[in-house]
Amino acid sequence: MSKILSNSAKCLKCGDTIYSAHRHDHKSCSCGSIFVDGGMEYLRHGYDKKENYENISIEVPDSVFEACKDALEWCDDNKRNNTGRICHMFIALRDSGFLELLDEK
Repeated sequence: MSKILSNSAKCLKCGDTIYSAHRHDHKSCSCGSIFVDGGMEYLRHGYDKKENYENISIEVPDSVFEACKDALEWCDDNKRNNTGRICHMFIALRDSGFLELLDEK
């Protein structure tokens, strides 16, 4: 399974980037060529023509999400500043193998 971090798309016809913030938050671009829906609950996208649509949603595996959450909790418990929080987040991403997955894309 995976966690949706951003449910979004870009219309290549009008240039709008649209986001669905919550469940049943249906959004369309200004020219009406694409839509997104579902927020962080589910991904539902549509378009009039595939060449008008670019999916820019962000999903991560549950294990990566949990590793990042654990890293932030550790930082809170150990009173790390923002730089320390960022460092531990990247360590969690590296150790979970997520950064290597991005290199493959």
